[in-house]
Amino acid sequence: WDMDTLYLGEKSPAGLPHGKGVMIHMGPDDFDPENSDRSFFKYDGYWVNGLKEGFGIDAQVDKALDYGYAGQWVGGKQHGFGTFKSLEGYIYEGPFKAGLFHGIGTMTNFVFEGGFVFKGSFRRGKEHGDGVQTNADGSSLVGEWVGGRRLAGKGVFISEDGTRSADKW
Repeated sequence: WDMDTLYLGEKSPAGLPHGKGVMIHMGPDDFDPENSDRSFFKYDGYWVNGLKEGFGIDAQVDKALDYGYAGQWVGGKQHGFGTFKSLEGYIYEGPFKAGLFHGIGTMTNFVFEGGFVFKGSFRRGKEHGDGVQTNADGSSLVGEWVGGRRLAGKGVFISEDGTRSADKW
């Protein structure tokens, strides 16, 4: 670690984080009292030989925002069930595999096109397989996604009043 990293917790005989501990990392400017509004990274959880393992919370904390991941880790990567809050304005809750969204989960996007909720299948970090996207106006898209994109003509559009249209999208 560099001088900008602080670890408090259990360690292995080799001096690596091992067991329960907290690691905080700040950039060099973060130690300047004149710049106290800077962000920092904090991981609070379990470690095995210097890698995040088991349950932990990894977050970047900023004066105005906070975002990060709370959930299971394997070998230093998000793996198992967790919740990820992004800087870009979405929250994903569901399973992860090797650091990526993978399995049946829910993504809530507060920014794109007024916001939407997608419930369905993810693979390698993107919507992939069957899913339902419910938009801020109450309309829904039910169908199949591949690599994060809806398949054209493969689904049903349900308007906010409940009217169904096949292949509208």
